[in-house]
Amino acid sequence: MNNEWWKEAVVYQIYPKSFCDSNNDGIGDLEGIISKLDYIKNLGIDTIWLSPIYESPMEDNGYDISNYYEISSLYGDMNVFDRLIKEAKKRNIKILLDLVANHTSTKHKWFLEAIKDKNSKYHDYYFFSKTKDEKKSSFGGEAWEYVPSLDEYYYHYFGVGQADLNWQNENVRKEIVNIMLFWLNKGVSGFRLDAIELIGKDLKNNVIANGEILHSYLREVMEEVRKSYPDFFTVGEGWPNVEIMLKYTANERKEINELFQFEVPTYTWKEGPLGKFSCVRRSNLELKEALNKWQQGIHNKSYLPLFWENHDLTRSVNRFGSLIYPESSAKALAAILFLEEGTPFIYQGEELGLVNTVFENLDEIKDIEAKMLYKEYVEEKKLYTDLEFLKMLNVGCRDQGRLPMPWNSSLNLGFNEGFKTWIKVPNEYEKMVASSQILDDNSVYSFYKKLISLRKGKFKEILINGSFKLLDFSSTNIIAYQRLLNDKKLDVIVNFSDEETKIELKNLNIILGSHNKKINKEYTLSPYEVIVLSSEV
Repeated sequence: MNNEWWKEAVVYQIYPKSFCDSNNDGIGDLEGIISKLDYIKNLGIDTIWLSPIYESPMEDNGYDISNYYEISSLYGDMNVFDRLIKEAKKRNIKILLDLVANHTSTKHKWFLEAIKDKNSKYHDYYFFSKTKDEKKSSFGGEAWEYVPSLDEYYYHYFGVGQADLNWQNENVRKEIVNIMLFWLNKGVSGFRLDAIELIGKDLKNNVIANGEILHSYLREVMEEVRKSYPDFFTVGEGWPNVEIMLKYTANERKEINELFQFEVPTYTWKEGPLGKFSCVRRSNLELKEALNKWQQGIHNKSYLPLFWENHDLTRSVNRFGSLIYPESSAKALAAILFLEEGTPFIYQGEELGLVNTVFENLDEIKDIEAKMLYKEYVEEKKLYTDLEFLKMLNVGCRDQGRLPMPWNSSLNLGFNEGFKTWIKVPNEYEKMVASSQILDDNSVYSFYKKLISLRKGKFKEILINGSFKLLDFSSTNIIAYQRLLNDKKLDVIVNFSDEETKIELKNLNIILGSHNKKINKEYTLSPYEVIVLSSEV
């Protein structure tokens, strides 16, 4: 891991089903992604993360893989994928694939063989039991599903169609190595590792996440792959604290490069199993404390992936910002994220400041998690009415982040030229289309472009390697921090509120502002205004 190129990267996550539909079947595809590579390059992106594109029955939109070595026919075929790699390389864009290694689809040949014969080697690829306990699926309902032909239950942490792999089996670990090598040979540069914190589970002792044994599994797999690809990149999905994060990513451990933390992106969630459907605005003090904890805890020990949004989250403007000032909110969130220490991850449409839509009926919801929770909490437990549950889904449903990208003002906002889309096209997106924002120097898109340019330009060294220090202002409306490296300083000041806020400034050397106002010592920040000041010209 000598070439740590990922520290300088800016990653753009694509949810293929919703990005761009080239053949008008209502579903985004690889050809659509190829057609938008210039858009991605123009933004300043150098790395793309693709949510799963493998063969799948699509019960969970590809996070239920039935064949790791084939492209889903919904998205194209291997020839199109090879062309995507080639076209991305022309533009100096790397590709990361989403590797779902915690579980497979129950349509996968391994699982089909496992339930056909208890003596099959594949039976030990999964967790089977003659009895079941009280474990629950994270999507709602029981985590054990009965197989009549075996008179056994199999374990699924997620959906019924997603059977968990048994990483205790050495053959499973070898399969993962082979899968990684196959795609690295194809030209990808690394992987986002889905639900990686679950691979060390010990069901008998009720250990589900972050089982200590998983670290030896990761070292074994990664060391084998790095024999051929020493510089490939891995970023894991987990819900760690700082101590757990470092167990995965500390430089000397040689496991994975980065691990997502969800404490900051989900700090608006209430406690409890349905907490994300009941978001609350918390204080700026709490947010600053959380940002500071992670920045201080990781500095010089590891490297942090920075994000507000992904395919499992609603739009960040709704969670953190203001719908009265949506564009300013989006710029404020971008500045707070991009100028911290870490690798920025942008989710498709985030650079346009996209917001949540309003689902008008339950039939508009496509997400398997929402459907399983509806079954448990409405149909079975009868804790909510349909209308009450729909209101909750509008707050926290994963589909909010999976709606079609708005490219222009034509039919279906340019997602395709047909009359159907797999999920609704929101009216809210009509004033946020990419074609207009590209031409507007004051748009959210243009502000993202300026931030990316800042990271890759004169201030690259301090933004990649500098330390992080919170700045103290008298107003609680302000979120501000300083990046320091040697004698160089960069001050990031954000009025993270709906109110005008007066501040006093000692340094007037502005290098970036979201409102294009003249800076002076006695300065009034507009709602959600950003200013970035430097110690040097």
